[in-house]
Amino acid sequence: MVATGARMLYLPEDIVAKLGLTTRYKTRVRYADGRREEIPVAGPVTITIQGRSINSDCLVGPLLPV
Repeated sequence: MVATGARMLYLPEDIVAKLGLTTRYKTRVRYADGRREEIPVAGPVTITIQGRSINSDCLVGPLLPV
C-alpha cells in the first residue's frame, strides 16, 4: 500500500525485527487521521526496484489497518 502523502518508509515492527534493523532514534509523526505520536526510526534498509537501489531509514510501528 502507498500513502500519497507519505514522506518516509514505514515498516511493521515484525518486519523490522526479521530484517535485523536497529533503532537509530525516535521522531514525531502525524497520521492521516490527525493523531500525533513519537515512534522509532530504524535502518538502514536497502530498497531495490527494477534494478535501482536506495538506502533509507524507516519508521517503525504496528501494522496499520487498511
